[in-house]
This record gives sequence, C-alpha cells and structure tokens, in this order.
Amino acid sequence: MWTTLALTIHANGSTRHELVGASSFPRHWIYDANGKLADKSALIDFKTWYHTASLARSPWRGHENGGLMIEAETALERRLSTAIMRAGGRPPRVANVRAGHTILAEGDTADAIVLVLDGMVEVEAAGSVLASLGPGAVLGERASLEQGRRTATVRALTNCRIVSCLAADLSAADLRELATGHHRESSKSSPTVRTRTAARLSSCGVMRPRVGR
Repeated sequence: MWTTLALTIHANGSTRHELVGASSFPRHWIYDANGKLADKSALIDFKTWYHTASLARSPWRGHENGGLMIEAETALERRLSTAIMRAGGRPPRVANVRAGHTILAEGDTADAIVLVLDGMVEVEAAGSVLASLGPGAVLGERASLEQGRRTATVRALTNCRIVSCLAADLSAADLRELATGHHRESSKSSPTVRTRTAARLSSCGVMRPRVGR
C-alpha cells in the first residue's frame, strides 16, 4: 500500500496539493495543515489490489498507479451517511452504476436520497456543470423539499457504487441544511468545473464516459 502526494509551493506562499498516485486499496485520506480531512481517493478496487499488489508493481520499482482525488464530504454528509446505512433497521442494497449512466435526472419526480459509496459523479443543472463529487456525497435532498422534482442531473463519471433511502427516513432539518450548502456551492460554479474534472480524469488514465441512461 502506498500514497504518493505532491506539494506545490507558490512564490506568494500559497500551496497546492495533489494525489499523484496510490495503491488501488484501501481508501486514501488527505488531511490539511490543521489536521482536517480535506480530500480522499475517489476509487478503490480490492480485487485488483489483492491479485496484483507486489513490490514489483509499486513506486519502489518504477510503477505508479494514478490516483483520482476528490474533495471529502462534509461533517453533515458524514452524519447523514450513517443514518442512510442504518435506515430501515438493516443495510441498504448497494447498486452498481456504470460510467456515463444517469443516477438522478433533472425534472424527474422522486423522493429518494442517494449516498455515493465509491466513484466520482458530476452534477449538472440547466446544461451547466455545477460540481464533481465522490464517496460520502449525499444527493437528491432538494426534490423532497421542492415539489418532489429533481433540480439537477447526477451522472456517473466512473463506475460507481451507491445506496439510497427515502427522504422521510432522514431528519428534515438535516436535509434543509444540506440543500442550503448545495445551493451555495452551485452559486460558485463556473465553466471551468468541467475542464478541471476532465483534466483530473485524464491524469489518471480515465476517459470521460459517453452519456447513457
């Protein structure tokens, strides 16, 4: 197991970090200077790691495995993820979604909340990309608060594993707080989000998927 990080120190004193490479298992966690969880690896692959992990296939022998880094979930999402996994008194069924397929569709009527367990997704509304999110992201809350219709499309950028539960199984106050945070994030979006995401995928050898249903 290994994690390869790069730190860039700019002339003005600011810094930037990135995940250059990592073993495909386990999940890799990146903390900031204050010890706060900042980013994580978007994908894990236990089967590949179990069958191929060796010194020969590591940075110590000149082999690197591209790491796909994504911003970590919020403390609220962490709390909600626990509630989702315990909703109904038993673990929810895990669904596998292939890259390019739509998880939530803008305009659809629905009352389910989705938790991303593994992979990277893209959030789009009215043709504009709002964000790229990864494991720990909780999505779909605004439909339960706004006439029951999806306000954005969520599409898998990589193969993903997700679970879902009914909005009614979660705290309404938590969902309102989550929606407020998502609205604030969408207001900060820019046309460069798609470009940055494409560059991040490309650096890890992942092609942007074709759109599917």
